[in-house]
Amino acid sequence: MLFESLRRLVSRKRVKNTRRKTFVPQVDILEDRRLLAAVTRFVDDSYHPGQLNSTHFNTIQEAVDAAKPGDTVRVLPGLYNEAVVVNKKLTLTGAFAASVPGPHNPSVNPSRASIVDPLGPGVAFSLTANDIVLQGFTVENADADTDSIGVSVLGTTGDKIIANVIQDNTTGIYLNSNTSTSNNGGRTLTVVSGNTLLNNNADGAGAGNGIYSDAGLRNATIAGNRFTGHLNASIILVGGPDPSTSHTKVTIAGNVLGKPVRPGHTPDASQMDAPIILANTSNSVVSGNVSYNSAGSGIALVGGDDHVKIVGNYLTGGAFTGINLAFFIGSYNVEVPNSNIDVIGNTVTYYGDSGIRLRDGVTNVLVRGNVLLITARAASKRPATVFRSRMRTTAESKPTSSNSMPATASMSMRPRTAI
Repeated sequence: MLFESLRRLVSRKRVKNTRRKTFVPQVDILEDRRLLAAVTRFVDDSYHPGQLNSTHFNTIQEAVDAAKPGDTVRVLPGLYNEAVVVNKKLTLTGAFAASVPGPHNPSVNPSRASIVDPLGPGVAFSLTANDIVLQGFTVENADADTDSIGVSVLGTTGDKIIANVIQDNTTGIYLNSNTSTSNNGGRTLTVVSGNTLLNNNADGAGAGNGIYSDAGLRNATIAGNRFTGHLNASIILVGGPDPSTSHTKVTIAGNVLGKPVRPGHTPDASQMDAPIILANTSNSVVSGNVSYNSAGSGIALVGGDDHVKIVGNYLTGGAFTGINLAFFIGSYNVEVPNSNIDVIGNTVTYYGDSGIRLRDGVTNVLVRGNVLLITARAASKRPATVFRSRMRTTAESKPTSSNSMPATASMSMRPRTAI
């Protein structure tokens, strides 16, 4: 009995071990995956009907509508009277005509520039998707329509506005990004760089501003732009106080406002510009900017600003105050004074009343290493004085300084309604 049981067990093992093994190849059925190459679509207002096809168009909007995400729309020189809505990730490239003042300005010559003018109130370029690149255009309101905006960005991330000439609109760039906390880092950075913004003063809401934001801006860089002729502000961030419409992680760097004048000469309108104004802005930097002949202050923080660094700017020839830390309660949507502000290494010369003003309850301010050359033009004919400042203020203490502060460069605390 035991032997028979063992025999059956061995027989089973032999059968199992001698069973023929058959190789069955493993075949993965792959879906049809074709990598679609990006397409360049061309726009020229002089194409005749026989030249029009799936990649050649007479209007920018037709090309945008036909394009797929990732495509490029190349706009040849010409005059395009249209308002363009860009609702997908595209690169739109114009002719990159430079702005050179004078009768032969390439940026307003349709044989050399890609000029977009909607001919009426509204927005020339509305960017409503992430990661759009808009570069090399002249965006203008030549017929002085009211309520005109050159470029509008609203609720997106990663858009790039580069090397455009934006002029004669009510507002040059209306700049508002996605303000959720997930908008961080270089991949979603909004960039405005290398643009020339001129005389955006046409009548309407938000008039007189080069770059204007009131719906929130986060993770953005505004750098290397030139501003001339604005009557209200070169850059103004006035959203808030709710976090969803406030401004944070914004860098404003290396911009040039106005133009220099020869000593002893009074600047004309083509050499002037207006302040950088921040409200309800946090964890941000204003650095390395140059301001000539501001119609108001150079840099103004008007309330609700927290952890802002003002570093290494050169400000000269303005009407009011070089760096103005104020609290305009009831204006600019602000509810609390400024706090935690660093003012370091700036040069301020020839401003109308003061170099740096700390006022209206501002707290915890570091003022260090600034060079102030103040003529006190409006109040005194005493010689100008150069000095370096080192000062910190807190909520508990009055300003103290290791330097004597000359009378010609006093921190004026007189109330002023203008910025």
